[in-house]
Parts: sequence; C-alpha cells; structure tokens
Amino acid sequence: MVAYPPHLGMLGSTRELFESRGVLFKIIPFNGVYRGLRYPEAYTEAERRLLGEQVEKSPDPLARTLNRQWQEFGGESPGGALCHMGEMYAKIHCDGLVRRCCHKETETLGLITDPGLRLYDEARPCPAARCACWKAMKAGSYEAKAGELWQSPRHPRWEA
Repeated sequence: MVAYPPHLGMLGSTRELFESRGVLFKIIPFNGVYRGLRYPEAYTEAERRLLGEQVEKSPDPLARTLNRQWQEFGGESPGGALCHMGEMYAKIHCDGLVRRCCHKETETLGLITDPGLRLYDEARPCPAARCACWKAMKAGSYEAKAGELWQSPRHPRWEA
C-alpha cells in the first residue's frame, strides 16, 4: 500500500485485512507532491510514528524487515554508482510502460505485456543525478541494510 497522506487513516485496517488472508503487506512511502509538499520528506512526526507503529504491529518477521526500510528513504546521490533498480524492481506506468525506475532519464525496459520483458541480470550504473527512491538501491549499501533478505527462501523474488 502506498502511504498516500489522505489514506493513512486506513493503513491499520488495510494491513490487518491483508495479513488475515496470509498476504505479505508492504508499506511504500508516497513519493510525490501532495498539497504543495514533497513526500516522503514531508511526512509529519505523527505520520512517521503511525507508519512505524503499523510496521511493528505486523506479525510476520519478513514484513517487519521489509517495512522498516521505509524509514531510511531517499536522498543518496548515486553519481553513476551501481544500482539494483531494473534488476530487483522496476516502475510500471499506467499505460503499461516499464522503466528501470521512476526517473525520467532512465531507460525503458519495454511494456508489461511484452512476452520477452526481462529485468537486468545484475546491478547497473545509475544515470540519475539525485536518487528519489524511497530507499536507495545503490549496490553495496542496500545489501548492508537488507542483509540476507534477498536470499530468503520466503522472499517473493525466489518464490517466483
């Protein structure tokens, strides 16, 4: 669930609904402008506290690990550093276009309906001047934060 400011009041009940059905619930900070404020930086202390409380209420240890990462969002300037975007994640636009990440200057991977659509096999240099990701995917620093998370047999990447 994207933690869009007007929807924060539904976060707890939505999390409980998904988790009661065995679905791993991921909180994704809103990355954009709402009422003239730039998010995720504009979350108030009360909103951050609410998000943090929902993270800790999850009974699933993997969900808690994944969701704690939102608290460490953004700001790193990758400057051409190797980045996992396009390898572990991609941005799918409403028209079906798949791009490496949310930056306009990043490459297009294809359409979600393309049978041959593939993510990269490894991290690649980031073309963005400033990272707007809610969590930096810079190779090396991301692995240090995530530890063995990606090798977990329960992680959706390996289950797929």
